[in-house]
Formats: sequence, structure tokens, C-alpha cells
Amino acid sequence: MNDLICGTDFETKLIQWKIQRRIYNFDPEMPLVGRKWFSLFMKRNPELVGKAGKKYPRNRAEHCHDSAFNKMCNQNEHLLVKSGNAVWLDSPVHMDIDGNIVEDEALAFGRPVNISITRPENVFVMDETGDNTHGKSDSIKGGEKKVVPAGEVPREEVGIEDSHFTVAPFHDLTGQLRFLVLIFKGTKLKPSIALGVDVFAEWDDRGGIHNFGTGKRHPGLQLSTCNGKAIPILFTASSNALMNSEILTSAFK
Repeated sequence: MNDLICGTDFETKLIQWKIQRRIYNFDPEMPLVGRKWFSLFMKRNPELVGKAGKKYPRNRAEHCHDSAFNKMCNQNEHLLVKSGNAVWLDSPVHMDIDGNIVEDEALAFGRPVNISITRPENVFVMDETGDNTHGKSDSIKGGEKKVVPAGEVPREEVGIEDSHFTVAPFHDLTGQLRFLVLIFKGTKLKPSIALGVDVFAEWDDRGGIHNFGTGKRHPGLQLSTCNGKAIPILFTASSNALMNSEILTSAFK
């Protein structure tokens, strides 16, 4: 809270208020607002919670506000209607998490919406998640300790070869996983990455196709829906292992 009011008119007025009542501490290291004030402030505003800050690149931070999100949502709504996958509503309505219109705001999920999705199987959503192939940070829990003899260091063997990769699953608005994109770091995708290597599988001396498939040296990656339908997977690469317009276009071809 001290950082929030620093340099503002509120800070000046608060200092003057404290000086008049002879409770101002002139030590520059002492906070202007203390823990007791913050505790009472949180009690008066139970809808607020304290959370650790998350750092964003400057260009991302500049766009994390209502006007930018409203602009993005307005454009999405316009294109969904224009593409024939949604229709405009006469007035904004509340909907639940399944897209059903509800009268009671307490049953609503999110803000009022202006459109109704008519072809949810044609509308895709995606969120990418990045990770690394090394195991140096696997299963590390805050405060966890291991019991070992005095003077010994608990050791765990992990792979240290590192390569960044991104997983991007694409779902439609019915909730079905439609396809998956795996992006590895590099200028060109190595076939061995897409095919995978099972070091515990025996090599078939007949070679060729006898070493490819489930349970073989090169098992590949196979995904399917609960009813057995295969899910397409695109293996690709980029310099930073991140999604770009070229990969996004290729995914829909």
C-alpha cells in the first residue's frame, strides 16, 4: 500500500494529517502506512485478497487493462458473427458455464455476453504451455527436506540435457480436443523428436517399419478420444519454441 500511495496527493495529505496529530515518524525507513492499518483495511474490504505480484514484459503490462480486453472481445464477437458461428442478442444476458442463459446473476459465469454461439464445434480455443526437457526442477516442493546421515547430501539422478518446448492443445467450444501442436526449439524439426525414442525397447534387426509404433524403439505419440477417434498432432519447430503465425496457419491446414 505504501508503494501505491508513494508520490501521490494522498501521501502528502496523510503526512500532514499525522504531523498535526504528532504521530508522524520522520524516519525515512519507517512505512507511512503500517500493518495494523492494512489489516483493518482488508477487514473493511473482504472482496480483496493479497497475492504475490507477477512480472510481465512492459508491452504485455501495457495491455493488461479493461480497454484492451474489451477491444479484443469486441473484435472476437464481430468475427464470430461474421463467420456465421454466432448471432447477436437483442441485449446482453448472463450465461452459466455451459452457455445457458440465466436470470439469476448468482448463477452466471463471467460478465454479460452480447452473442450466442450457434456452431460451437467450429469455434476453437487454445492456450500454450512451455516446459523444458531437463529434470533439474522436477518435483521440487517448497520447504521439503530429506533425511540423510550427517554430512551427506541427498542426491537424485535426473537428465540435464535441456531443450525448451511448447504444448498447445486446441479444443472446440463443445469441450472436445480437436488437435495438438508440439513446438520444439530449433530451425528444423528432427525426425527423431517426432518419432520419439524408447531406450528400453529392443531394436528389431529387421529394421524399417519393425521399429516404429507402440512398444517399439520409435513409438511416436498417439492420442485418441474416449470413443477411439485419433487426435491429429502437429510436430514443428521455431527458433524460440513458441507459437507464431506461420505455425498457427499450418495447424489449420
